[in-house]
Amino acid sequence: MDLYAYTNIERLESLAEKNNIDIPRLRGYRLMSEEELIKEDFSDVEVDECKSLISARPLYKVNALFHEYSTATEKKNKKYIKGGKVLWNKIHGKFRKNLKYAIKRKKKSINRQFSTFNKYVGRKDVLMVHARVGGDNWRYFDCDKTVATQPWFLEKVDDYFDDTYCDIYCKLSESIKGTDK
Repeated sequence: MDLYAYTNIERLESLAEKNNIDIPRLRGYRLMSEEELIKEDFSDVEVDECKSLISARPLYKVNALFHEYSTATEKKNKKYIKGGKVLWNKIHGKFRKNLKYAIKRKKKSINRQFSTFNKYVGRKDVLMVHARVGGDNWRYFDCDKTVATQPWFLEKVDDYFDDTYCDIYCKLSESIKGTDK
């Protein structure tokens, strides 16, 4: 959930309405002319993905539906992670292969979201809409027909942290005083 975008709903709602932007499960807005470039941060990806695979059920499964947090998972975390670093010399076999794959996927997802955001930074004619229609929700709410076919639609990218959310970039044809820079 993008809390900053959520705080902009009241301020930018009239701008979206004026441009006929209607997106289901709306969670917030960002006016891209007010944004600054974001640098990707991969510092915690290895540790986070390692913890995720350790707690996954079945064990070491990438994108597991269930996670178990117990004393056993805490012991494994202490065994494989020390001082905020993954101890690669203790990780072997299927666990190592799955961890490398999970890290690669997460970095790709982070890069995709931030590079898309940075592509539109500073543009006065672009509004980013944060909505809960990412991943399978995009198909469930039939957004390919209701959102992607609109003349204002530029592109969408799923949130790397929670792929049930997504950022949808919209081209503005009209602006409102007080929102331009």
